[in-house]
Amino acid sequence: MRVDFDRIKERMTALWDHEILDRCCVSVVYEEQEEKEAIDAFPASDEDRMKYWTDPEIVLKRNRRHMEHTYYAGDAFPLVSLNLGPAGHAGFVKNMKWSYEPSTIWFTPFMRDELMPEKILFDRQSFLFQKTLEHARYFCRECRGEYMVSMPDLAGNLDVLATLRGSQELLVDFLTEDEDTIRDCLTRIQGMWEAGLEETYQTVKECNQGGSTIGWLRTWRPGSMDRCSAIFRLCFPTTFMRNIPDRSWKHRADFLIIRCTILTVWNRFGIWTPCSPLKD
Repeated sequence: MRVDFDRIKERMTALWDHEILDRCCVSVVYEEQEEKEAIDAFPASDEDRMKYWTDPEIVLKRNRRHMEHTYYAGDAFPLVSLNLGPAGHAGFVKNMKWSYEPSTIWFTPFMRDELMPEKILFDRQSFLFQKTLEHARYFCRECRGEYMVSMPDLAGNLDVLATLRGSQELLVDFLTEDEDTIRDCLTRIQGMWEAGLEETYQTVKECNQGGSTIGWLRTWRPGSMDRCSAIFRLCFPTTFMRNIPDRSWKHRADFLIIRCTILTVWNRFGIWTPCSPLKD
């Protein structure tokens, strides 16, 4: 089903510019559940499971089948989600081990014994970093104006650190570790997030008509875009324990704002709110 993307683009741009619209922007997609489950059926063998997630031709073919059976209403538009698993930049870390399950990726922590920033090394040749860029290039090459290509799902830096360390171990670290050690870890992870975001955007921007989109939010805006999640800080009862997640979120926000992009912030009620970049 084709949509009037010029109209949608005009409305989305007005949304981010805080202009008055005739109605709120609404993205509605519908696909028969049985059809969806048949298309997404997960293979049984390990080899086929890997291809299911990482072979761009197979991934695009699956996405095209979804598009053929999907009804787009309101401001919804066809897109291919660049999804190699949530918190994907955990896979950019050297020596990180991982495996694919039917609906997600599973990382194996390698710092169970001790939090060691020097072990967090960005490996540009890592399988998942290279696959992220390979998927972006392939989806754009095959696009022909039929769909948008989303930004990658590079979730929170603290999510990645919990993946490297172990969630329980990291929570204890917030009570026992020196704050500078945790900040050093997050600074290293931040660099990987920035590289993944920036290089993907430079690949997809022409296909996305000079803009970018967050796949699961189905939003579009001119320029580069990503979302920042501030949910993690709500887990901490004191200001002292919130310092680190607050600073991590601010570093991500600064990176986005400097590039004149939009932040999409989840509040505690699960509602996403568009926030304009700071002006000079």
